Amino acid sequence: MNAFGGNAEQRADILRALTSVAVGLNRTSEVDEWFGALTQTRLANEWGWMLHAQCLDAAQRHADSGTACQPAASLDRSFWSAWCAAASSFVSAGQGYQDLALSDLRECISQGTGQSGSDTTTASGQAAIVAILHDRGVYEEA
Repeated sequence: MNAFGGNAEQRADILRALTSVAVGLNRTSEVDEWFGALTQTRLANEWGWMLHAQCLDAAQRHADSGTACQPAASLDRSFWSAWCAAASSFVSAGQGYQDLALSDLRECISQGTGQSGSDTTTASGQAAIVAILHDRGVYEEA
């Protein structure tokens, strides 16, 4: 990091730019490297987390993508749809991630309810919960 010089915000801006370039070039390992360095500055914002998550999803690293969406939702309540994106990634990751998907689907619905334009997203979240519970044979709670 010292090679960048300047203050922490300047370093973070440089790392954001390097991360964006790596995403544009579809170089997932470089995205991981630059975004990892950005998180070390503790200045990764919700947009950076979502960009990283999208890159991971594109690389079929769905569980990692779901995990990357969660900080975006936690950092800014207006990013409630990041919970939905996390849940979708965990669903795509397969059976072993259903509990994480359910948790994030509940957050998606809870935080999205009443938000402008959220009806379709929260309805999809409710349908996903029903599908997971149905697959588990839990019919009364669905």
